[in-house]
Amino acid sequence: MINPIYVPYREKARDLIQEGDVLLFRGRGIVSKAIQKVTQGRYSHVGLASWHSNDNNILELVEFREWKGGRTTNFSRNLEKFDRQIDVYRVLSPKKVVTFNQDDLSFSERWVNFNPHDVTYELRKMTGLPYGLRRIWWMAKFYMFGLRFLINDPTIYDDESREVVFPVCSTAVAACFSKHGFDLIQNRSDERTTPVDIARSPLLSYMFTPFKDW
Repeated sequence: MINPIYVPYREKARDLIQEGDVLLFRGRGIVSKAIQKVTQGRYSHVGLASWHSNDNNILELVEFREWKGGRTTNFSRNLEKFDRQIDVYRVLSPKKVVTFNQDDLSFSERWVNFNPHDVTYELRKMTGLPYGLRRIWWMAKFYMFGLRFLINDPTIYDDESREVVFPVCSTAVAACFSKHGFDLIQNRSDERTTPVDIARSPLLSYMFTPFKDW
């Protein structure tokens, strides 16, 4: 478990947050606590940081929120409600990709840079879609003792990038990353990815936790 590094938002943190930073929420409500309990982690929600294209003075949260669907909101409004509960993670870029050549049994290496605008653009395109409550039930079944032993669905390990069906916060974020070459969790379908899974991604590193200073 990380030890939070608290940074005042308006004084410093706001200028440190970059396009495409992953924002993970440690909610304290009943629903948030239930998600944390079931997924065995500290996070209950996830979204992306994005600077408004026409005004770089406005930092936005792009997310899929329960009962709201896909949307963008002013990040400072979220901080008022979730003060000291939003952890900022950043993509480790560039990443090394190692490929095995079957013909001559050799390895090749290349470095891939992360383009944050591509990923946030993908998530912005999904705003306005309804929140996928059916996806929550589908994911919950795999955590229920008894039911999970009766389910045989090989797609839960499918890493192939595809359009997400019945999106929720974590599945939408994971799919947007995968579409642009940064699969956050290998050997797990984007459609089964939880906020806790994203926090454990080897492609991300914790930065800091902003707090309200107004």
